[in-house]
Amino acid sequence: MRKKEFQKLTGILEGSLRYYEEAGVICPSKDHNGYHSYSLYDLSKICFLQKMQSLGCSVSQCADIINHYTFYDTISIICEQFTKK
Repeated sequence: MRKKEFQKLTGILEGSLRYYEEAGVICPSKDHNGYHSYSLYDLSKICFLQKMQSLGCSVSQCADIINHYTFYDTISIICEQFTKK
């Protein structure tokens, strides 16, 4: 999906979207015209990021979780953050 559609679905402004790309949270591909193309996987990562931020995680912590941990490790981290609240 294109950037505008992705922004509409997530409620994320363009500057924040660029920040999340630079932080390594999402990595959109580029189509043949050079436009960013966001996948459902990118969408799921943004949803995860938003939930984790509501539990007190930073963007860098979320990027680390997304890029370096397995699903089961991630569940443990979520449970740990949830019990801190």
